[in-house]
Amino acid sequence: MKKKIINVFGIIVFLVALSALIYLFLNINQIYNNTSSPVSIAVNEEKSQKYYFQGEDFNKENLEVVAYYDGGKSQKITDYEVNTTNYNGEEVGEYTIKITYKDLNVDL
Repeated sequence: MKKKIINVFGIIVFLVALSALIYLFLNINQIYNNTSSPVSIAVNEEKSQKYYFQGEDFNKENLEVVAYYDGGKSQKITDYEVNTTNYNGEEVGEYTIKITYKDLNVDL
């Protein structure tokens, strides 16, 4: 009887440890392969051009957009969309530029 209890206990410990390793592997794989969806996006204002001279066109290449994921991981992204419909470089003023990535938005 004692031998069977130890064997059952050992099997339970093994299965719990195995399921924990599988769970960790799947979460780490999801984070590093970006299969999870970001929870927010932001424009890195230190590395992005915010001000333009009159007559200067808006340039998406002058932006750095970062996606933030659960667990604290962040990654620079480049496949975002930029809405500049209200930007007029010929007129001095303040304009809002909308950045969209997946279903997330941020204004610049």
